[in-house]
Amino acid sequence: MNQPITVELVFCPKAELCQREQHEVISGVCLSEFLAQIQWYERFSETEALSFGVFGQKVDGDYVLKNHDRVEFYRPLPLDPMKLRKQRAMKTKKLKAKKPQMSPRLD
Repeated sequence: MNQPITVELVFCPKAELCQREQHEVISGVCLSEFLAQIQWYERFSETEALSFGVFGQKVDGDYVLKNHDRVEFYRPLPLDPMKLRKQRAMKTKKLKAKKPQMSPRLD
């Protein structure tokens, strides 16, 4: 017998804005069926091209949902994290180079 399960859906279209929804569905439903049932793509068409996962692990549409799963949509990163760290390091290095050097005190 299929019991109802609770699934949380999380979508952050922007870094400062997060959409969270909780839904009850019948156990045994796969992710793509669930999204169709709640008409997700009709409401958020921009998410169709995004990948998704459950608790930080990428999954396919045929993933069978479990009770208390958190489905997440993943936006593409605006910059490669390695490049971003390198840019910050260069900026810090430049700021340190511009700082006036203090001469030692002569007593």
